[in-house]
Parts: sequence; structure tokens; C-alpha cells
Amino acid sequence: MIGPTPVKEPSLSPAATTSPDAEGALHAPPAPPVHPPLPWRAIVLQASGMWLATRLVFIIFTYVAVVFNTQGFDPAAMGLGGSFPPDVALNHWNRWDTGWYINIATTGYEPDAVRTAFFPLYPLLISTFSLAGDHTLQLLVALLISNLGTLAAFIALGLITAHESGPATSPFAICALAAYPFAFFLAAAYPDSLFLGLAIFSIFFARRGLWYWAATCAFVAALTRPTGIILVLPLLWEFAHQHGWLTRRWSEKLRLDIIAKCILVVGAVPAAVGLYALYLWDLFGNPLVFLNVQAFWRHTFVPPWELPAMAIYAIMKEPAWSFNQLRVIVDVLPIVVFVLLTIALARRMPVTYTLYMVGALYVTLASPLVTYFDPFASAPRYLLVAFPAFLLVGQWMMRHQWLNIAVTSGGFMLQAIFAGFFLMGGWIV
Repeated sequence: MIGPTPVKEPSLSPAATTSPDAEGALHAPPAPPVHPPLPWRAIVLQASGMWLATRLVFIIFTYVAVVFNTQGFDPAAMGLGGSFPPDVALNHWNRWDTGWYINIATTGYEPDAVRTAFFPLYPLLISTFSLAGDHTLQLLVALLISNLGTLAAFIALGLITAHESGPATSPFAICALAAYPFAFFLAAAYPDSLFLGLAIFSIFFARRGLWYWAATCAFVAALTRPTGIILVLPLLWEFAHQHGWLTRRWSEKLRLDIIAKCILVVGAVPAAVGLYALYLWDLFGNPLVFLNVQAFWRHTFVPPWELPAMAIYAIMKEPAWSFNQLRVIVDVLPIVVFVLLTIALARRMPVTYTLYMVGALYVTLASPLVTYFDPFASAPRYLLVAFPAFLLVGQWMMRHQWLNIAVTSGGFMLQAIFAGFFLMGGWIV
């Protein structure tokens, strides 16, 4: 008979299974997870395209909104000579928290300790790249930093969506974030975009098993906003899951080098906050002054089970069809939507994302403004960090064309309304 000669498979005898090589393999460090390569060039191009298109729209929108909403004033009396030069339109982005960050960039945290509620990285970047310029230059630099942070956030969201759901879903997730009605804060001189990009990259690197990069992004994120604390539990869970610590035989997988790496990853956020606290200790003699000043901002801890009743009362106590009632509804409705999205993704996505979403909701709701008519003011902006919700909505948008149209058209329409209100100095922070 002509054909290939059969090859006898080697048997695994007991002696073979206890050979030095096999015994060494039992104690070898766990192999890093193997993931298929991502089409990162295509994702970067998609994210950059969305970023460029939305930034151009914001530039045009800013000029038109400023001109049309100030047409009732006398330009000559305003010293404008009948025109609206670009710097006049630019200064309409100098609203609310923007002034605090620019003041810190100019004169530092002294002598007003209430400034310590604003974490240092963003004003440090403004100060560094504005080169001691005037206020307009500082505002321009702040806006550039924020918008570059938005580009990083779009790219990071595209990459992590491709990792979880495939590259085809990435454009939809990016669009869901860009169309979020309060995403204009990603264009404002606020640090939210910078934090969002760093937070997504931290979780993305963790999901890919790139722990040193994950720790680095978490550390920098925690210097940007106190919200960085929400990264600790997701990173710990992801590390434990990938290293087999969640199995029954977890004790067999403990190694000193792996434990040290875990401490590095999980300790990145506390280390950043501790570094800031040491700076404040040297400056004010109190390392926790950034927590103590929360009373100035009227934030008060409220148990979670009291929040639904507080929201209902805040809506009902205002006159029907009034601005105040609508303002509360605008802040409460996104909270309800994100809570429902958290429940939905808990059944569809890895636990890491559920832990992150729960953390984002907690830091958003734990300290409402109990003495203000709208206790949940700023909640829609705070929820910008809840990127797994946009990942999930992007999956749904890809499958359902009607939802894609509704989210895109409705989201951008509402965003234009809120952005115009913000530019005119409306109380939306």
C-alpha cells in the first residue's frame, strides 16, 4: 500500500507528567491573554473624522450662536464697533468652572483653599502651554487641551469597542458619545474629556493585559479628577480574573511578582491622590483640604436609598411647566437612563464594566446639592465618564437603524440647545 506512514502518538506516562520541565511549567507565571490584533489605523481614522467634523461644527455653532443671541444689544455700546471678532466668540466658552481652572493656572491654589476641589493636572497643563500669556491665550490653550482630550477619548472608545464587539461597532459607539446631549462639555474648557480618554485607555489596556500602561493611565487620570477612584475596583477585578484569582484554586496562582504587579496597578489611583494630598499638606497644612472644602460647594452625602424620593420631590415641588422643573428633569432623566443601561450591560458585558458603571453612578449621586432647588445639577456632565453605556448603545445602534437615527438626530439637536444655553451663560455646569 502506498501512502503516508502512520506515526505513533507519544503517550504521556506518569513519569513524563512529573518531569522537571512539566513541574516547572506548573509554577511558571501565567501567560498573558492572547487577543487578535485590532485595525487601529482604521479606528484612528474613524475617530479622527468624527472629531474633526464635530469640532468644525462647534466652531461655526459658537460664532453663529454668539452673534444671533446678542443681536438685541448695542454692539457699539459693548465696544465691538458693530462686529464680533473671534476673541469675543471665544470668550463665551469662559463659563463656570473654566474660570476656576484658569485662575489656578495663573496664581495657583493659594490663598483660596476652595480651589483645591479642582485637581491639578488640567490647570498645570494650561499653565505650561500658555507660557504665561494673557487670559485669552490661556482660554484658547485650555480649549485645545480639552478638545485633544476628546480626540483621545474617541480613539480609546473606538479601540475598546473593537476589542469587545468587533471593529464594525466602533463608529457607532463613537457616534453615541459624540451625540450625547451633554457632550458639548468635551469641547468646553473642562477636564472631563481628558479624564474620559485616560479612563477608557486604562480599562482598554487592562482588558488587553497591558498592566503597566493601564496603571500609568489610571495614575494620570486620578490627577485630573477625583472621579479617578472609580477605576480601582474594575482594575482589581480584571487583574484577579486574568490571573485566575477568582477560581477555587486561587492560592496556587499567587506569586510575589504577580502580587507586586497587582499592587502597582490597583495602587496607581491612591498613589496619585496621595501625591496631591502631600502637596496640599505642604501648602495648607492639611492633606485632606480638598475633601473638607466640599461643604463650600454644598455637597452633602446622602444614602443611596434616599435618592429616588429626593429626585421625585425636587421635580414635584417646582411649579408645573416652569424653568426650574424642566431644569431638574433635564438633570434627573440622564441618571435614570444610565441606571437602566447599567442594568442592561450587567447581563451582556464583562463584570469589569459593570463595576465601572456602578462607580460612576455612585460618585455622581453620592453627594447631591441638598440645599439647592436642583440637587442633581452637573449629574449629566459627570456621567460623561460612563463610557460602557456608549459602548452598549453603539452595539444597539449598529443592529437597529431606527435607533441609530433617533440617537444621532435627537442627541445632536438637544446638544445644540444645551450648548447654546451654556454659551450665553446659562446655569448648566
